[in-house]
Amino acid sequence: LTRSLVENGLERSVEVHRGDHLSGGRVGGRAAFDGRDCVLVDPPRSGLRRFLDPLAELERTARPIHFIYVSCFAESLASDLARLHELGYALVDLALIDQFPQSPHYEAIARLRLF
Repeated sequence: LTRSLVENGLERSVEVHRGDHLSGGRVGGRAAFDGRDCVLVDPPRSGLRRFLDPLAELERTARPIHFIYVSCFAESLASDLARLHELGYALVDLALIDQFPQSPHYEAIARLRLF
């Protein structure tokens, strides 16, 4: 991601955070959301779990307008999309990518917008 941002001249427009939100890594808390235009997540199969809790604490005007969710597990995606809907997000697009041909696995990319 970082290399692609540099190659496209976007390194000053995008802030990348890496970490394991499940074990208290660098990602998470209000700072992950406050004042951001867009959040892109690619969680483990277990989904976002409590990562979204700080989002609920923010005023609606401080929440990111766009939320992009990449998932390889439909069950956690469905659960997290329901939670995001409760937080004011509507599903705009959903794409399935056959990233692993000749297997039952796929990636889903959901684009949501604050409504």
